[in-house]
Amino acid sequence: MKIIKKTLFILFISSIILTSCEKEEYNQPIQEKIKGKWKLTGIVTVGKNGPDSFNSEDFSEENIIIDINNNVSIKENFELHVIGNYDFVIKFENYFDSTKFEEPNYNIIEFDNQKYVIEIGNNENGRLLKLTSYSDFQKTLHFEERK
Repeated sequence: MKIIKKTLFILFISSIILTSCEKEEYNQPIQEKIKGKWKLTGIVTVGKNGPDSFNSEDFSEENIIIDINNNVSIKENFELHVIGNYDFVIKFENYFDSTKFEEPNYNIIEFDNQKYVIEIGNNENGRLLKLTSYSDFQKTLHFEERK
């Protein structure tokens, strides 16, 4: 009976700890979630050569890093931005992407006179950042977090 009580107590405490960690990360503001060093791994362009065309450029061998902290610091030139430090603003705006059948998303980052829809996810290697061009939804920049 004592073993069962100890086991239940340990399971109860573990579930509280795990649940509180998940909630804290989930409730973290987007301004905190995007902070870090991000390596560009690819740019996907949709519709460049017609509405059904798809082009993917691999940047995994390049060393293009953006550092998002108090500003966006671009460390290497690439097709959409040049080296520099840019102030950024997080906005919460409605948008609708006709290729997705979802509710509108509101996380928008604006820097260097361009707006991107922010998506953050995870894979087995760590955190991922996806920035999709707000103006036409044709270009999506894919990043992996660097420590």
